[in-house]
Amino acid sequence: MAIKELKVLNQRLYEITQAIADAIVPQGGAFEIGAKDIDTALIFDHYIDRMSKLQLKFIKYIIYMFEYSPMFTKLKRFTKMSSNERLDYLKGWENSKLSSKRQILIMMKLLLMMCFYSNKAAQDAIGYHESIGDHPDCLIKI
Repeated sequence: MAIKELKVLNQRLYEITQAIADAIVPQGGAFEIGAKDIDTALIFDHYIDRMSKLQLKFIKYIIYMFEYSPMFTKLKRFTKMSSNERLDYLKGWENSKLSSKRQILIMMKLLLMMCFYSNKAAQDAIGYHESIGDHPDCLIKI
């Protein structure tokens, strides 16, 4: 089923991006809500719509790289891996001796986490409140 709200990504890039986001912020991980719950890939799509054509090409290339690079070592695409395999694969990038792999992963994590935490449900899940003094359990009253 096609996602009508997409601005930049096609359906395939959207699915790959969602798989990457799910591996980074899984449901029931550090807190109950996960990337899939708030459609982080759609928020990401709307965010990157503001980028230049060159930046968009780079982002799309990176997304495809995450999808197809496991074929060299795991003999399957990223989206065909289990949740644990995806996480292990990303940990391999995180611990790589190649600084470019680490930097690419950091960039994707930064963009996806920024999109994830921009959502009110994610903010509520971690206990973030816009005005610290307004929170009922806050010790600081402003």
